[in-house]
This record gives sequence, structure tokens and C-alpha cells, in this order.
Amino acid sequence: MRSVGGLMQAMVTRENLTAAVWLAAKGRRQQPAVRTFLANLSVELDALQSQLTSGELHCGECHTFTIHDPKERLITAPVFRERVLHHAIMRVCGPVLERRLIHHSYACRVGKGTYAALEAAQAAARKGTWFVKLDVRKYFQSIDHGRLMARLARVFRERQVLDTFRLLLAAYAPQPGRGLPIGTLISQHLANFYLATLDVKAVQDLRPLGYVRYMDDMALWVADAAAAKYARESLVAFAQHELGLEMKTAFINRSQHGMDFLGHRVFPHRLGLNHASRRRYQHRLQDLMNDEEISEATAQERAVALTAFTQRADCVSWRRRVIMTLGGGPRATSASCAAAPGTTTAGTPLPASATGTSRRTATRTSACVSPPAPAGARSAWMEPACCPAPQPFAVDETQSTPPPVRSPRVQRTGPARAAGTFSQATPS
Repeated sequence: MRSVGGLMQAMVTRENLTAAVWLAAKGRRQQPAVRTFLANLSVELDALQSQLTSGELHCGECHTFTIHDPKERLITAPVFRERVLHHAIMRVCGPVLERRLIHHSYACRVGKGTYAALEAAQAAARKGTWFVKLDVRKYFQSIDHGRLMARLARVFRERQVLDTFRLLLAAYAPQPGRGLPIGTLISQHLANFYLATLDVKAVQDLRPLGYVRYMDDMALWVADAAAAKYARESLVAFAQHELGLEMKTAFINRSQHGMDFLGHRVFPHRLGLNHASRRRYQHRLQDLMNDEEISEATAQERAVALTAFTQRADCVSWRRRVIMTLGGGPRATSASCAAAPGTTTAGTPLPASATGTSRRTATRTSACVSPPAPAGARSAWMEPACCPAPQPFAVDETQSTPPPVRSPRVQRTGPARAAGTFSQATPS
């Protein structure tokens, strides 16, 4: 594929910079830094356009924080002005990098994502008897800038575009000449692009029955153990010599035994949760139910978001046991069904409110009718899918088979009432 030119001119246009501002401000309009930037929008865009044209970018201003989800990660959050810069660059360069990726890459791409990757992994597990699971050790921190720039030079023809990428890599590098920060828009696109050559190696040279990659987590399925061992050795050697990466996980097993992938356990005909996800869900739900500083409505919203991750897995019985353990036993579980009938799946509306809403008075309420919480914990109605509420019987009028005929009604008649006897009324 040929290199692309003429991108710098499109990058510095006022239209592109304005669109980048609204993309960066999405969901953040009320933040002080965003409001200040928007109040001086014309001045800020002129300065950003001048820096991009001259190549003298002032970047690297950010704040960092550490999360444990589930392992420790250092997150880099650039200031709003630099977020606008990243969006302006990737609106033009992102589609070019996207065309260098194959279909089997699912991270940070429109129309892909976690659920699509899990579905593809299940489909591949039904084809291949053996699988090879690989994971790069400290992937973002291990990316070599020299090798990355060499690959970018094959894609972008303009020197100004390459110099812009070089400045951004140096500004946010965890260590000189190596590493990408976790949390920036450009990092996720470049990290996804860096492994594109490994995708081509796996698909074209090894010819597996199935292949899936989500950022640095990858797996392929083959027919026998010998092919699995050869694929593992080939990919590990390619990643080390060509990309300078070390594999943290590189093992093979039968597909019927299941494979840990994206927090789930992938089987050929079933999808479960792995042990780490189960433990994390239980601990977070316990903390949420013991948090007395938030309201019941907020707790329900967070519980729905927490449970949404488990909706694709076949773990309804396990979730019910967790609720019974944390929520006070079977009484709390039944209360969850009685308080929120119909909310059995993620994404459904909240239970009906106890009070109404009037347009004239503009009154609103988020309080839901719910039973009292068990002692020492929140009510179990926070868990939306632990036990579905019973649905009323409905007759499908489109069916040719008539509904079952009820037994005739029994009525008291005339003098038989006094005697306490009954007679059957003729059905009308």
C-alpha cells in the first residue's frame, strides 16, 4: 500500500480544528478548563493552527494518576488544549492508520469492540480444536519509538506529519525513546497500529482456523497440537526480533477446556466469566452495598453499570448466589424482583417512581418504590438481572390452535342455595 500525502494541509484547516474542539469537549462542557477554552475559542484556534503550521508544538502538559483495574496502571490525562490537538491529528491520520489494520483486530475501532471480539473468539473455538493464547508484557511501556517511526514513515509521506508524531512521542514518553502513555487518544491508535505486522504474520503465514486480537491480547486456533506449538514459537520469535516485545503469556490448550480472554472464559458453545472478573464483581458490589454516603438511586445506577459487564456471560445462577450472600439472603433476592419488575436486563428503564412528574410544575423525582434494605446492607434491587419477574400470560392470536377452554363456572341456583348444593351452569 502506498504512502499518503497532503494530510498536513487538511489538518490545519479551521474546519478540522473546530470539529476537534467539539469532539474533545463532548461530555466535558461544564469543566472549568473547557469553558475557558470555549470562551476564547478564536484565539485558541489561531494559536493551535500557528503551532501546527510552524512545527513548534508546545505539548506534554498533563496530569497522571494510578488505577488498579485489576492491575496497577499509570494513566496520563493531557490538558484540554492538547486533547484538541490529538483529535485534530487523528481526524486526518486516523483513517489512514485504520486502513493498515486487518479485520481480525478489534480494539479502538468503529464497529468492533469487546463483545465483537468475544463473538469472534467463540466462533473460532468451534472451528479449531487447539488454541494459542498470547499477551505482551507491559505492552505500552515496551513500544520502541525508532521502530514505530520507521513503520509510520512507510505510511505518511510528509515530513511535517512525521515530525508531529515524533514530537508527541517524545513529549509523553514514560522513558526516553520507548513507551506510549496510557490514556491519550494518539497512544491507542499507534499501539494498535504497531502490532499490524504481527497480524499479517499470524494470518498469512500461519493460516490458522481463527485469529482474534484485542490490542495486545491475541489468540489463534488450529487443528492439532503440533500446529499450535509451531504457531507459538513463530509469533514469540517475531515479536521479539521484529518488534522488540516480550510475551508475558504464551500457552496452548484444547478449546473445550476454555480460554481466558477479555475478562471472560471462552468455550466453543458457552461464554463464562473468569475467576478474576468474578472476584472483582463481588468485591465491588460489596463495597457499593456498604457505602452509606450515596443515595439508593445512585447505588442502583452504579450497580446496573457494574452488572452490565456480566450480561454476556452465562452466569445468572452465580449472580443470584452473590446477591443472596451480600444482600441478606433469599428475602433480599425476592425484594429485588418485587421492587423493580421488568428490569431484568441491562439498559432497561429504572423502576417506576412513587410520585408523578408534571410539566407545569417541572417536578422530577428519581426515588423508586423499593422495600427496606436488609440490616447492614443496601436492598438487593440494585442488581437488575438476578431473578426475572414473572410475566403475565398472553395469548398469541396469530396461532391457529385455540386457547385452552376453562372449566365451567359453578353457580348457586334457586332453592339449592339454602341446602348448600351447587349445580353447573351451561357455558354460553
